[in-house]
Amino acid sequence: MMKYISPEQTELIRENITKIISNKIDNKEITQVELAKICNVSRSTVQKWCKGTCPTADKLPIICKALNVNEYELLGTENPFDFNMDDVKRIDKINSNPSLKDVVDKY
Repeated sequence: MMKYISPEQTELIRENITKIISNKIDNKEITQVELAKICNVSRSTVQKWCKGTCPTADKLPIICKALNVNEYELLGTENPFDFNMDDVKRIDKINSNPSLKDVVDKY
């Protein structure tokens, strides 16, 4: 099921994508030409992204990888599955111990 995104949320996402791409380029972490090559688009397309045009959805995973950010950071949203290492260790412990898993499943 798809979640509805309001026009206000859409605008915030667009602004965040623009900000991230622009900041990475301004901080010289990547050039417009490099990003364009990686994304298989023209340099002018990357320039448009820096000025507020939103990339197409199929480019978002490529942009994330190129800019070394995750999709939640690029979109400016929270990761609902953002676990810290203590959480991961607890989950591993539960998964490795059937009796603990049974207790957790009851709740």
